[in-house]
Amino acid sequence: MKIGRNLLTAGLLAVAVTAGLGVPLQPPPETTAGSFTGTWTRVEPGQRQALQIRQAGDGRFEVRFYWWTADDFLLDTGWEVEHEYRWRGFPGTLAIRIDQERSTPDRLVGRWERRQQGADKSRLREEGPLTIYRTGDNGWKLAMVIDPLTIEASVDEPIAPYESAGRERTTRRVWIMRRVARRLIAWDEIPW
Repeated sequence: MKIGRNLLTAGLLAVAVTAGLGVPLQPPPETTAGSFTGTWTRVEPGQRQALQIRQAGDGRFEVRFYWWTADDFLLDTGWEVEHEYRWRGFPGTLAIRIDQERSTPDRLVGRWERRQQGADKSRLREEGPLTIYRTGDNGWKLAMVIDPLTIEASVDEPIAPYESAGRERTTRRVWIMRRVARRLIAWDEIPW
């Protein structure tokens, strides 16, 4: 069923494109004002994201990431470093690994890893070094920067050069979030 495979592949690529794969943005300047703890959000047409950050009693930073798109993609990592999910019936994983030794109260350093399977052996792989820091006046904005971000989207029977197995693209992803609360709030409390 090549039409179904092509639609799923187009869907995988659409999620990747709506995830900030246009012209790479320049990361904004950092600030030491404010703190990470709390709830941060980002909204664009057809997409909502929220990031919660807390610091455990032993000083470790933990993150929880929520991502919804209008094309039925929904993910909530629930404080797990690596989270399994399903999109349109196919398995995927998202890992946001914070390097506790390299992170500071002003800059979280880690790694972004996302894998998604699809019909007829189609797959998506995204990975790269992740930096999270505060920006803007009084640190009320947050930058999530994955640079460089390596992306591979492929299918069993390619219909375009970017679908070839092993073909990679490299870009930079910059997501800017705003603080909505200094505390951890339920997703349904967020004023989208």
